[in-house]
Amino acid sequence: MQKPLSDRLVENDFEQVRRGYDPIAVNGFLTKLSEQARKLEAEVANVNARNNALERRLKDNESNKSQVSAAFVAAADAKQALLADAERQAKRIMDKAKDQADKLGGPHVEIEQSRREVGDMLLQAQRKVNAAEEEAARILETAKSQADDLTARSRTQALSAVTESKTEAERLLAEAENEYRRVSLMLRGLKSAVRDMIEHGEASHDEIAVVLSETDSVTGGTVAL
Repeated sequence: MQKPLSDRLVENDFEQVRRGYDPIAVNGFLTKLSEQARKLEAEVANVNARNNALERRLKDNESNKSQVSAAFVAAADAKQALLADAERQAKRIMDKAKDQADKLGGPHVEIEQSRREVGDMLLQAQRKVNAAEEEAARILETAKSQADDLTARSRTQALSAVTESKTEAERLLAEAENEYRRVSLMLRGLKSAVRDMIEHGEASHDEIAVVLSETDSVTGGTVAL
């Protein structure tokens, strides 16, 4: 496994020349550069940890899987691009400092220029880290909003279903009561007619038995004459 850039900076040795940079000054510069690179690596590692935690939370929201997945992939790509860009810039400055160490003249000016370039590199990297953090926060906020909206919609739909079921049950009960009243009135009329027939002797026992049998089949034999 390749060592971190900060370790490679410290371990790198410039070739000794008769005329050129002071080895002590160059080593001091590389030490500072290594410290700055280590801070940058720590920043990137922190962003990685946050994005990994965000990834675990987003995976729990399966209803928004496709949208959240696309946004997370974009954030992960941005994170990798940030790390790669920082590595390239730091390597470029290290190579330039090594080349300049073999040349003649102006060591203080060259070192100051390298320091400025390192400062610019770290500033750009910090901006990218901030942008990655903002993107991660935006993704998390979007996922929370979508989850809350889904919960609210589910709750509303459940309440609506309960209300509709209650209304339907009340309607069916009313229909049953109306039907019961209608049948009861009809049966009372029939039985009244049967009683009249019996009292006036206008029907045979067989005819009366047929009417009573038909009314009992409707009421289950619960209505008495």
